[in-house]
Amino acid sequence: EGSSSESVEGSGSTTHISVADADGNAVSLTQTISDAWGSRVFVPGFGFPLNNEYQNFTTYDPEQPDNLDYAAPYRRPRTELCPTIISKDGAPVWVLGTHGSTRIPTTILETVVNLIDFDMDLYTAIVTPKFCSSTHYSQLRLEDGFPEETVLDWYFGGVAAVHLLDGYMIGVGAPRDDGSAVGVK
Repeated sequence: EGSSSESVEGSGSTTHISVADADGNAVSLTQTISDAWGSRVFVPGFGFPLNNEYQNFTTYDPEQPDNLDYAAPYRRPRTELCPTIISKDGAPVWVLGTHGSTRIPTTILETVVNLIDFDMDLYTAIVTPKFCSSTHYSQLRLEDGFPEETVLDWYFGGVAAVHLLDGYMIGVGAPRDDGSAVGVK
């Protein structure tokens, strides 16, 4: 999931794809190797790296809230991944997810709120400025589009999504990075 200081180019450690087909099948898939190139150990004969999530464990000890670097009793692996499919009457309506490390949950939550509560179209819901907070830093972080005096120079995930609407599929890849939508007939 990369470090919390990744740039717009990102570390290449987390990717997401949203897919839907004409038969109503849908997949939202987020994959991470944690830091760029993960563990730097590649599976022989297959060429992909193993992740290095072993260092990402929650802490049970309130005296050491920032120590997430080892496995121990009462700890569990933490993750911010949240591939999402929203259905209505048993059929998928939105298929979405993003990369973005600790910004993933808030980016997806804000996008879903924009879609459902504010009735935005998919593109507007994705490009509307996002904000987030984390236990890793003390400030609320805001994207461009908020009042200038409150904006920090920070990058938020690149949501990839599909909206299934009345027999049509609308795909959007976030313009924050190199996301895109492709349709095949």
